[in-house]
Amino acid sequence: MEYDSWQRERCQLSAEIPGAWENGEINAHYQPLCRLDNGEITALTAVLRWERTDGSVVGHSDCLELAEQTGLVVSLGQWIMEKTRSVHVQASNYWQHKSPRLRVDLTAQLCQDPDLVGVVQGALAAAGLPAEQLWLGLPLTALTRDHGDVSDNVRTLAELGTVIVLIGVPADHGYLVYLEDLPVSAVEIAPDIVTRIARPSGNDSLVARAVRQIISLVHSADVTVIVPGGQSGAGALVA
Repeated sequence: MEYDSWQRERCQLSAEIPGAWENGEINAHYQPLCRLDNGEITALTAVLRWERTDGSVVGHSDCLELAEQTGLVVSLGQWIMEKTRSVHVQASNYWQHKSPRLRVDLTAQLCQDPDLVGVVQGALAAAGLPAEQLWLGLPLTALTRDHGDVSDNVRTLAELGTVIVLIGVPADHGYLVYLEDLPVSAVEIAPDIVTRIARPSGNDSLVARAVRQIISLVHSADVTVIVPGGQSGAGALVA
């Protein structure tokens, strides 16, 4: 019964999201990504928030999932990229000496979009944002079902100077081949792994020890490791 109720709610949200998008109910907020060692804000991450007319709120992950299911994700992704101009201006005015980078996480469908490189180039030009100031999140799932389009986009975007962040890294070594084959500058550990380690005595678990080994390997490749935060969506850079 609970699943049926959840399924009905998802169907309702899928039906509503195109209209919500047209009516301006979906907005992008920017949350800080901070260093663990000194608390410095390194990047601002775009997070979607759908404030429904009934007062309820649909969070970032659900917004992206619904957008992919309804074919809205490409338009939504382009809109987020276009917003980098105003966000960059505001951030530059606030942090006059060293403006933080901007991070936009892509979906698997967006990663395959043949127009992705052009959209990113247009957004960078419109915002006057140096390419190295833009971090693009690449979900690991996009690579596991890649037929070449994703890899081509990643390589071209990296050649432009954007920073590629591999998202959803598990507690195993299978994904390390992507660090050798693609120009990845950072990886973000899967949230469920972080939750497991945060449990009592979790720091001494097999998973925690595996993660420490992986972090050491990743650092040896001169790749940054990102630990996702809690419900706030904020994160912390390990190094």
